[in-house]
Amino acid sequence: MTTPIRVDTGEVTFDASVDGKPKKGYAFAQTWLIHHLDGQPIGWTVSRFLGYLADPGQEGLASIILSRMASGFRLDPAWEARQLQVTGEVSRITSDKNPDALAAYAKLAGPALQAAGARYLARGNPAKVYEQGIDQRTVLIEFDSVKQAIAAHDSPAYQEALKALGDTAKRDMRIVEGVG
Repeated sequence: MTTPIRVDTGEVTFDASVDGKPKKGYAFAQTWLIHHLDGQPIGWTVSRFLGYLADPGQEGLASIILSRMASGFRLDPAWEARQLQVTGEVSRITSDKNPDALAAYAKLAGPALQAAGARYLARGNPAKVYEQGIDQRTVLIEFDSVKQAIAAHDSPAYQEALKALGDTAKRDMRIVEGVG
């Protein structure tokens, strides 16, 4: 089953002023609206955006240059492959009874996960909660692959952190494969 994606494209020409001087402009954009399988939108991205500002009368030259730049643009295949493999881990502690055990866990867990390749993308309480969201501290971590995320969780160093936490907290942890 695939994730539904709506692709929209558009272009516009416009007049502008830069430092009081008239310019002619052109912009092309392509956007993707990504939906969850239940139909709810989960993300929006601009996949392409090209444009120019040119002196009046130079629009043709600007268009040729833009066209050549766009046709010559290539993604590094190694970078693109890495992006397709990125995996996220979301962890949330839903209740804790012992702040000292939580502090001991945090002291061990961070270094253990970073040593296994974790990159922390976000941590803290939500800025805004919608629908059935819970206003609790959440940690979002990125790994290069699902395999790496599982290995980090199962590593002896991270298991030591979990032992420090013991049964004093209820946790909600998920490993989610990156989109690609």
